[in-house]
Amino acid sequence: MDLTTLVIGGATALFGATTLVMRLVWPQRLKDIAPMQARFGAVAGSAIHLTGYTLLPLFFGLFCLYLAFTGSSIVHQNG
Repeated sequence: MDLTTLVIGGATALFGATTLVMRLVWPQRLKDIAPMQARFGAVAGSAIHLTGYTLLPLFFGLFCLYLAFTGSSIVHQNG
């Protein structure tokens, strides 16, 4: 198990999960979403924010955790 991959995956997944919970429970505390909605429109700005701040970090973090638990690494070359 690679500790660096584990920490990066855990922190990234936690960030994605936190923004997901904030989006559902306290949407007014998300400061980056208003400028995105103003620039790209309400629907597109929300979609960009959801993708960039929630889905991508969540999936990347879970992928890193999977790699860490299977003995692979995102930083060091195995082999």
